[in-house]
This record gives sequence, C-alpha cells and structure tokens, in this order.
Amino acid sequence: MAMLTVPDILEAAVKPEGRVKLGSLLADIGRQIKLTDEEFAVIDQVRDTSPFQAAVVPGINFLE
Repeated sequence: MAMLTVPDILEAAVKPEGRVKLGSLLADIGRQIKLTDEEFAVIDQVRDTSPFQAAVVPGINFLE
C-alpha cells in the first residue's frame, strides 16, 4: 500500500473525484444547445478577458 503524503491528502480534500470542471460543463452546455462556431465567436468577442481581481473585504486578507 502506497503512503499518502500531506499534499496528496490536501489535494484529494479540495479536488474530490467526480467534480465537474467549469470548462467541461460549459462545453457540454454548448453541445446541448447546438452552439455554432459563429455564435461562439460572438460570445468570445464580448467576454471579459481582464485578469482576476481578488475580493477585498476589510479585515480579511485572502492571500495569506
């Protein structure tokens, strides 16, 4: 039996098996509604591509 390391245990806790990844979910929705390449191109042109900004909550530092 292989020994699990602490990082392995933590990863298993935050990334459980069977989780649905957002990209996979969106691709599945696109297939279900039969989104065309042209329709996708329109959506892709107007989507927000700016970098993620962490939420600011007074008294809490999420980056620690």
